Amino acid sequence: MPKRWTEQEQILALNLYHLLPFGRLHERAPEIIALAKLMDRTPGSVAMKLCNFASLDPKIIAKGKKGLSNVSMNDRKLWEWHKDKQNEFLKKSEEYLINNNNDDDFLSADDVKSIKKSKPTEKTALLKIRVGQPIFRRMILDNYTSTCCYSNLSIPEFLVASHIKPWSVDEAQRLNPKNGLCLSSLHDKAFDLGRL
Repeated sequence: MPKRWTEQEQILALNLYHLLPFGRLHERAPEIIALAKLMDRTPGSVAMKLCNFASLDPKIIAKGKKGLSNVSMNDRKLWEWHKDKQNEFLKKSEEYLINNNNDDDFLSADDVKSIKKSKPTEKTALLKIRVGQPIFRRMILDNYTSTCCYSNLSIPEFLVASHIKPWSVDEAQRLNPKNGLCLSSLHDKAFDLGRL
């Protein structure tokens, strides 16, 4: 009998779905392997769940692509909830990630490499992180088709998910995709300084 997906597992899978391009939704992707290990599932099982989400994604459908056709009612309900309650989804998914990311294998390969390469002149520090920021960025870049809304620059590495109402000013709007602009890093700085 197949292992049932918990709400936490589904939310973590949907979080990962938003972070991977469609072409990487397969069982050999390192991120999928790491999430499968965290959940005590097979990479194939996690990849199939992500492909179920792809079949519900209007952006994927609009491109003429499709995911799997055997989407469960739970997947449909979760998809609708995450669209309607984006702030709640972002908070829950990041909370689950932070609570479950105690295994080096779940960190990105670059994170693990940088930790292993630390030098005697470096030390680890506790940082205050913006919970939900990676998914907020992905949603903003998706909304603007990875193009700066001011300069039309379309190099993702140079793009920033800029907050219209600053992070520090309005907590309720921190993760609201309607409170975001896709800007190049130069234009993001100009916007923050009131020069744009």
